[in-house]
Amino acid sequence: MNTTDHNLVKTEGSIMPQWVRDYLESLRTQNFSPKSIDTYENALDRFLSFLTTLNRERLQDVISSDLESYRLALVEGPLSSASTHLYLRAVRQWFNWLESRHLLFLNPFASVAIPRLDRRLTARSKRGSNQPAP
Repeated sequence: MNTTDHNLVKTEGSIMPQWVRDYLESLRTQNFSPKSIDTYENALDRFLSFLTTLNRERLQDVISSDLESYRLALVEGPLSSASTHLYLRAVRQWFNWLESRHLLFLNPFASVAIPRLDRRLTARSKRGSNQPAP
C-alpha cells in the first residue's frame, strides 16, 4: 500500500492507516525513543478508533467538530489530564505532519485549541527554600 491511500485499514486487530505507520517511521528516523513512539502509536490508535464510531472512513472527512468531540471524550474518560494532553498533542502533530507532506489539503486541527496543561509547582523550589523562584 502506498502513502496516498486515504482509507483506514485493519491490521492485526487494530485500525492503523498507512499514514500512521509512515509517521511513526519518520519519528524513528528522527531518533525518538521507542517508548515515545509507542505512546504516539497508542494515542493515534485511540483516535482512529474514535473516528470509526463517527463513521469516518477517510481523513479528509474529519472536521474540527470531530476533533472537539474527541477532546471531550478524552476529558470525560479515564485518562489523567496529562495523558489527555499528550494524546491531543500527538494527534495534532500527526495532522501537522500530514499537512506538511501535502497529504491533506486542510488541517482540521488548525482550529482546535488544546488548553495548556496545568503544571503545579512543588512546595519547595530547587534552591531549597519554601518560596517560589522569582
